[in-house]
Amino acid sequence: MKKIVAGELPFSSLFFALHTDEVDLNLLANVKSLAKGSEVSLTYTMVDHKVLNMGLNAGESPPPAAARKALIKIWKEFEKQLSIIQEAKRS
Repeated sequence: MKKIVAGELPFSSLFFALHTDEVDLNLLANVKSLAKGSEVSLTYTMVDHKVLNMGLNAGESPPPAAARKALIKIWKEFEKQLSIIQEAKRS
């Protein structure tokens, strides 16, 4: 279904999920086409099972330092993949 509507809408979304014994991480990336480029937004939630198992109510947002580190890694990979796509288009 996503492939059918992808060419018809001015935006696309990708959902990624990482589930381990300790953490569930859900990431939603939205890319919106604009007249002068694109706008990318990332939304994610995290469930820390260690904290829940201790009976504490953990927030779904990661600590600020962890969020900064993760965003740096995500953006580096995003830019790397984007440059690969752009290079392929030039060839």
